[in-house]
Amino acid sequence: ASGAFDNLFFRYDCTTESVVGDRIYRDTNGNGVQDFGEPGIAGITVRIAGDLNNDGVVGASAFREEVTDANGDYLFGDNLSADGTTADPADNPIPVTTGTEVYIITVQNPPANAVNTGDPDGATANVSEITLPNPLPNLEQDFGYFFSSISGNVGDDTNGDGVSDTGLNG
Repeated sequence: ASGAFDNLFFRYDCTTESVVGDRIYRDTNGNGVQDFGEPGIAGITVRIAGDLNNDGVVGASAFREEVTDANGDYLFGDNLSADGTTADPADNPIPVTTGTEVYIITVQNPPANAVNTGDPDGATANVSEITLPNPLPNLEQDFGYFFSSISGNVGDDTNGDGVSDTGLNG
């Protein structure tokens, strides 16, 4: 058929490559665990840095970035752009490591007015360090954020008694 794919071939080297990612989510109860029903956060830039093309070079330019989709999901190494549907040949699968190389995943623009309560490695907020000793997908890189708020009343305690009396200006 004209304009359609007759054959679609997908190659994935399951011995030396992997994918890394998962979700940036709103930790509605602040417990640091992604619970059922906690929504994702869209528009967050996530960076993975390390020897991403297995050439032995790690430096300032050795990184890739994804932006979370409407569900807060992101995935490195799936040959797709952040929208999950557009082909992106630069998003090659992530090379496995020998156990000593480290990949660093960083949330570049954490949500404003939120605390990082869910961090995959439990160390530095908004950052996770991983190794990929085997080609299995690492879909454990979830970052949770708790949005706190302060509520109450502000009043002008004109009589200085520390009590919110009727008629105080607020």
